[in-house]
Amino acid sequence: MASVDIALKSLNAYIHAQDENTSEQEIIIIDKNGNYVSHNDESKILQSDELAQAIKSSFSADTTTFKLDSNIATCKVESQTQWLLCSIIPESRIADKLSQNNKPIFIMLGIFAFILVVALYVILAYLLKPIRRIKKEFARVF
Repeated sequence: MASVDIALKSLNAYIHAQDENTSEQEIIIIDKNGNYVSHNDESKILQSDELAQAIKSSFSADTTTFKLDSNIATCKVESQTQWLLCSIIPESRIADKLSQNNKPIFIMLGIFAFILVVALYVILAYLLKPIRRIKKEFARVF
């Protein structure tokens, strides 16, 4: 049991060394019994809690992304070990990124609309040029 614990702690340290700059994000691994194999908190390794059970019960092969309270979890089963690898991020993080994208999108939409109006004006002016000539000729005749 001690050797398993040492191996899991080194695996855990390796996994969480990769995500040092993403403090809001959690990367966890859960075994088929619902126990943590990797967690941000090393004391939870080889233990289970409500979050692990909620993830295990919410996950299905058809639905790999699901909502947990105010978080969004994306999970995948590792085929050889049958461990559930999950990334959990706050829903607000996604919403903030989407709202940051709104301003540039609306600016580009405005520029596109302006270019479209100018292009339509030029095309219609070219296509309707014969009608103006006919109108002038009718005005001259009558």
